[in-house]
Amino acid sequence: MAVPAVSLITGCASTETAKDAAPKVMSSPVASVNFDSLTAGTQIDVADPTWSVEKVNGSTLVAEVSANMSKSAPNSLYLFDDSSADKPYALLKFAKGAATSGSVSFDAYIPSQNPKTVYVNFGVGKNNSQRFFELRLNAKDGIVQYENGSKDVKVADFTADQWHTYTATWVDGSFSIAIDGVASPTATNISVASTGLSASNTPTTVTFYAGDKKSTGTSAYIDNIESTLFK
Repeated sequence: MAVPAVSLITGCASTETAKDAAPKVMSSPVASVNFDSLTAGTQIDVADPTWSVEKVNGSTLVAEVSANMSKSAPNSLYLFDDSSADKPYALLKFAKGAATSGSVSFDAYIPSQNPKTVYVNFGVGKNNSQRFFELRLNAKDGIVQYENGSKDVKVADFTADQWHTYTATWVDGSFSIAIDGVASPTATNISVASTGLSASNTPTTVTFYAGDKKSTGTSAYIDNIESTLFK
């Protein structure tokens, strides 16, 4: 049986076999969430009610529309953890509900001074027990990882203080990751069950969050979130 590989086509991932093209995970129309029509400085769930937030207080735990940085002008989503008590979460549900297969791409700018990690979780909510799979963007070490219990697996190196495009694709209880259009050989067709997370958490939501409950000063900018699942 041919092993699927992830390729990037106009910013969205598709799956193909070595022999012939399999049915595409993503199909037109693709919905783009780019924040550009929203008011900068506004908490994301207020600016766009399709979003929800957890633990956000607008001062030390921030998830808001920002004009300070963007991949496509003028705005992006800004996350900032300046609290030693918690971390901010921004959740975006799929318009079509639970997706046994799907693909989501997004642009992320991760500052080099971040003391801790920025996370992107695909699952049914923000809690650890609700994750299907999770990406970890660690600027301190310059690496992207996926959650794998006590020993997370390196997906690729990345350069902080630059925009990069991440594409996450899942099907049949497995997931694959591409960065800037390049599929990761260490993150292709990874069984969710092998990571210690729950394959029963069929994704309904993508959650962006930053930092931890001890340190302060971790931030991220997110832009151009694209998927057919948002429409």
